[in-house]
Amino acid sequence: MIFQKKLFLLPLLLVLGSTASAQSLSIRGLVTEKETGTPFELVQVTLGTTADSLIKGTITDASGFYEMSSLFPGSYVITFKYIGFEAYSDTIRLDVGTPVIVKNASLLTAEKELGEVVVSEKNIEKATSGLTTIRPKQLRRTPTPSLAGDLVSYLQTQPGVAAVGDRGGQLFIRGGTNSENLVLMDGIQVYQPFHIVGMFSVFNENIISKADLYAGGFGARYNGRVSSVLDVRLKNGNLYKQNWSVDVSPFVSGAFYEGPVKQGASSVMVSLRGSLIEASSGLYLDQQQPLRFNSQLIKYNSTNNKGINCSSVLMRTYDRGWLDYSSDNVFKWSNLVGGGTCASVLPNSGVSYIEINYGASSFSNEVISDGRRERFSDLFKIYFDLNLVQNVGLVRLDYGFLGNYVQYKHDISELLLFRDEAKEVQLNSGLYASANINPFESLSIDAGMAVVYFATVKLSMEPRFSLQWKPRVLKGGGLSASAGVYRQSEVGITDYRDAGTAFTTWMKVPDPDKLMEAYHGLLGWHQPIGNTLNISIEGYYKDVQNIPVTVWSSVPQPTSDLTYANGEIYGADAHIDFNYRNFYSNLSYGYSWVEYSSKQGSLGSGFKEPVLKYHPIQDQRHHLNAMAGLEFKRFALNIGWAYGSELPFTKPNGFDSFFMFREFVPEVTENYGSPRILIEKPFGGRLPSFHRLDASVEFSFSMFKTKMEFQGGVLNIYNRENIFYYDVSTQRKVTQLSLLPYISMKISSL
Repeated sequence: MIFQKKLFLLPLLLVLGSTASAQSLSIRGLVTEKETGTPFELVQVTLGTTADSLIKGTITDASGFYEMSSLFPGSYVITFKYIGFEAYSDTIRLDVGTPVIVKNASLLTAEKELGEVVVSEKNIEKATSGLTTIRPKQLRRTPTPSLAGDLVSYLQTQPGVAAVGDRGGQLFIRGGTNSENLVLMDGIQVYQPFHIVGMFSVFNENIISKADLYAGGFGARYNGRVSSVLDVRLKNGNLYKQNWSVDVSPFVSGAFYEGPVKQGASSVMVSLRGSLIEASSGLYLDQQQPLRFNSQLIKYNSTNNKGINCSSVLMRTYDRGWLDYSSDNVFKWSNLVGGGTCASVLPNSGVSYIEINYGASSFSNEVISDGRRERFSDLFKIYFDLNLVQNVGLVRLDYGFLGNYVQYKHDISELLLFRDEAKEVQLNSGLYASANINPFESLSIDAGMAVVYFATVKLSMEPRFSLQWKPRVLKGGGLSASAGVYRQSEVGITDYRDAGTAFTTWMKVPDPDKLMEAYHGLLGWHQPIGNTLNISIEGYYKDVQNIPVTVWSSVPQPTSDLTYANGEIYGADAHIDFNYRNFYSNLSYGYSWVEYSSKQGSLGSGFKEPVLKYHPIQDQRHHLNAMAGLEFKRFALNIGWAYGSELPFTKPNGFDSFFMFREFVPEVTENYGSPRILIEKPFGGRLPSFHRLDASVEFSFSMFKTKMEFQGGVLNIYNRENIFYYDVSTQRKVTQLSLLPYISMKISSL
């Protein structure tokens, strides 16, 4: 207990001790976009005696924060630059009597494209291991039946990201399961933001500022998951102008609005989406698609010239549908998420920057069978964290506190035909700290530790390490590496023998002494060539232990009995981007190898091996994706081809018959019983590979102070019969979408 108290006092001691160390003069501040007040990352900040001279320089971080220290008294010109935005300069004076000056800046979009490239994101951003940063403009490049590009469609084009089909809303990232991924929206956890139609989510191009996908090796600030992190930052509404748009397609319709509440000081953003596929599919497909979803999001933001930015967000989603259209099982899930964040630069303090996030998240999923609620799992989570930035000499410290309360409830009694329900609560708290130092201009090292106390479970200490090396001779190229320990105290159980399932039972880890834990190691290289070509390759290894899985037997029957498996995952991702003027293209390839092992006695009966090894459903060995696009005046052409190698499934092994003893003793001499299927060991077979070609053409023009956009496209151009899953119980395959032409339209304000 004394040791734990000392750990929690460590950040406080750092804060108190920093005042004495902050004797040199420094400049710090926040950089935002003028129109919305959204934090502006990767802005080049320079300090000189004139606008063209350079004494010191830096770039803004993900929060739009910058700081330059160890400065001398005198007058300086500070300049902020970013391509596509008007440069901003101002004269400031540093005096000994004011050791810290706060200088915030807001950059205005340039009316015309700049003739000179001021800064290139690929050349200045750190080549962080496992990280892919996604911007709104990239989302439209994926051919999707909507004129509001969607994040989940783009994610599925990334190497290492796999989906089992075009419905169900589950993603597997570098060998991890869907429940091992952490999804954050402005710092608030969202358990299932992806819709039942696999091309859509709550995150469309109208509302996001950026999304950071950490496929592994993430830093100490993120905790509670062992596979990946998707950190989505919403943009703020426009502070000066009202903008709106309405879009419609055979799959989905949407409406968007943003505008000022108080001119230049506060704004609101509203996004509404709803599916149309259930109502419209009967008109153009052989079979109606009984799939429905909708989402609503509203965000309020306020800002001031002192650099204090606060926002609040409320989001709701609803999904319902049949994954197998001939089945009686209806899957439903919903999210209700609300919370807020406040951030500010602190003057006259050793702590440079502070950010507070708080929120609550409610998630429910259920299965309706024959009109009855067969099973359900609900959870409610309250969350709070405090994040601080402090510069001590050449070292940047990021540290903070976190706390959350989670309540779980599930009932699967109807499925099992005996009582199985539970209510649980869990209280977690912890802190994290990471130190970043640049011993050389070309080398950046980050070492950190997350210390999390899982009440009723145990204390978890999770070290993290990463480095980036960018030698000058390679002109922007760089090596990145990271390693870390990750643990997870809540688990989502999905029985993948239930073919085509989208149901997850959420609970505390069943055994307090067996937290899920993973060890990550990543090594990669990124190389830009000029301003048009970027090449990257990264290898990874994950050792995952204590994975809760359902007990397996040769008879495919529902069970709530759990056991543990260990997983070994390794692979490599390669990516090539080529962009020249109005043409863009990329080619990506991912290789992944996933194997689970569990003792035969604990996994179930009916198999001979003492230790059963198998490749789980997410073991997709090869993933290849190619995209290209051309923008010419009012036209835009996008084309994409995706290939995924064979996914595992469990093969049938034979048949027998069985008798039911619930109501009476059967006459076994005259009755042969009911037939049932027997299965082989887990996931011993492979489904056929998946591949699909999609294309779309867009045309836009202006009329009556509005912008009109039209899109025509085709999904699955050569009508490949891709299998969603194979149901061994009925000996029937369920296929994905066939060839599907579509037309979409969007009208928006200018």
